[in-house]
Amino acid sequence: MASMKGFAGFAATTEGTTALPAAFFSELLPIIDNLAELKLTLHCFWLLTRKSDAVRVIWRSELLADGQLLASLAAAPEAARSLLAEALERACARGTLLHISLQNKPDHDLYLLNTQKGRAAAADIEQGKWLPEEPAAGGAAWLVERRNIFTLYEQNIGPITPLLADELRDIEKSFNAEWVEQALLESVLQNKRSLKYVRAILERRHKAGREPHGENGERYKDWLR
Repeated sequence: MASMKGFAGFAATTEGTTALPAAFFSELLPIIDNLAELKLTLHCFWLLTRKSDAVRVIWRSELLADGQLLASLAAAPEAARSLLAEALERACARGTLLHISLQNKPDHDLYLLNTQKGRAAAADIEQGKWLPEEPAAGGAAWLVERRNIFTLYEQNIGPITPLLADELRDIEKSFNAEWVEQALLESVLQNKRSLKYVRAILERRHKAGREPHGENGERYKDWLR
């Protein structure tokens, strides 16, 4: 079997979940025959779930700037953009997405989910009744969720074994996520890529945070949950 990246499992929480309509599984999924199209379709559902506008749209510029999506399609940037363009064409031809073409701005076209609300919004846009505001460059960055501790460990230190997964979960429960990320990155910068070193950083600062009179005690209080 070819080597593959592992997955540490889903967190025991419903926070940050993405709902999919039943028709996705019963009607759409069985007829999608292209991996890039499937990845794009799922990513669009995820992206739209995280928007709060009355009418939710996806700009092509958002997708082109979405490093997470592009990396899932291909390692080389040019190949990823080409696959994205093909996946968008397929999703629109299949009827999953509605495409609104903006004159002379191909990279700024927008897409809506093919629902009753999406079709009504598309008609209004085409008739010039309204046009949603395009996010500023980099404005979609907030949509990307913070990488979890398992992804960070695997990307920066190495493969995760079941024993390591248990220890990572314990660290995740004990310390602030932002500081865990910084400790992992610090271990990389110091070329000491081990969970033992990461835990030592966190515990040292945990201890400092609990000793108000100790050196840098105030500085490290934020490491505690």
